[in-house]
Amino acid sequence: MGSNPAVLTLTCLRTRLRAGFFMIANALLRAAHQLRATGGDYIDLSDTSFHRNSLRFPDDLLARYFADYLKTRSYDPDPRGLPAARDAIAAYVRSRAIACDASDVLLTASTSDAYSVIFQALLRAGDRVLLPRPCYPLFEYLCRYARLRMDYYDLDPDTGFAPDLVGLRRKLARPAAALVTISPNNPTGACLSSRDWQEMQSICAEHDLIMISDEVFDDLTWEEETQRVPERSPDSAPIMLRLGGVSKLFASPDLKLSWIALTQAAPDARARVLDALETCRDMYLNSSGPAEYLGACMLRDGVSYRTDLRNAVHARKLLCDRLLSACTSHAPGLRIYPQQGGIHRVIRLPCGYDDEATALRLLDETRVLVHPGYMYGFPEGAYWVMTCLPEESVLKNAIPRLVNFLESL
Repeated sequence: MGSNPAVLTLTCLRTRLRAGFFMIANALLRAAHQLRATGGDYIDLSDTSFHRNSLRFPDDLLARYFADYLKTRSYDPDPRGLPAARDAIAAYVRSRAIACDASDVLLTASTSDAYSVIFQALLRAGDRVLLPRPCYPLFEYLCRYARLRMDYYDLDPDTGFAPDLVGLRRKLARPAAALVTISPNNPTGACLSSRDWQEMQSICAEHDLIMISDEVFDDLTWEEETQRVPERSPDSAPIMLRLGGVSKLFASPDLKLSWIALTQAAPDARARVLDALETCRDMYLNSSGPAEYLGACMLRDGVSYRTDLRNAVHARKLLCDRLLSACTSHAPGLRIYPQQGGIHRVIRLPCGYDDEATALRLLDETRVLVHPGYMYGFPEGAYWVMTCLPEESVLKNAIPRLVNFLESL
């Protein structure tokens, strides 16, 4: 398997690739840059930008919201964020049958910012955080900057990337302070089942772990059997912090607005956790007034757009399903995993193939770019990660090339 560069996040890798830097310890992205620099081109099936893939919240509505904001523009920050935005977020959380009040919500500039606030406010330097593997590599950097120790519990490819709960319990032979769940997972697309969700809550309660539930892709869940289960009573529940944001909910990553919602905690723990989070958030006030105001309006008026966005992404997901189903190769080890949610698809390569070397061949022979799985910490075996976000014409052009390549292995 390709050697892990461990020097840049995926966002930085792609940004520096576009900017023309060569300080990237990744042969695949260097090759892609070189291809474009010499007049060639390729289809990027690793590009997860909603905007570059023609998905965005309507500009005319944003313009109207911003004009309304300017009419009463003022700066009077609330340490937890604009009350109207927190009211709207709490209503959104309640619409998912989860108890939540505006006082339980704190605004942040991004989900990354939310993690940083939680890590700084509630954990101590040297504390151990359990992360799912595979997952987006940004967490390594967030933990490192917060002076935390990282460890991983595995998502088992043989069970559709469900968490290895036996292995997780073994990990907890050593103390830990927090556990992160991501559902739908980025990049596997796997969603926690109700059973796994309940079991992970029990594990967190038993070991006194703060449970951080990353739900940024929650609207893009394609199967019903996910963690739609009642919250526990405070006496038997771990501290539960749920993260979301307008980036994926409204295809608006540029607005920089996310949130932390404390939806479970014993009464004494609730007051302590909210006070610590509020103090940390009040020091930085990272989310802007316009973003908070626009976010409140989007949550208030944007149900129909959320439906439109979900339908658009789902249509592209179904197209990917159909195009990928044309691969009939029986090469040992080859597997195209189903997508329960999110915007990614995972492909396991036949036995004996290297993920990065084979992705380089794919780029060279078909002009299609995918990510090698080692960038996300996939377990043994060679994996590719691609996205289903591109428009229909792009998918119809790229995926048959990818399928033909797999058939040739």
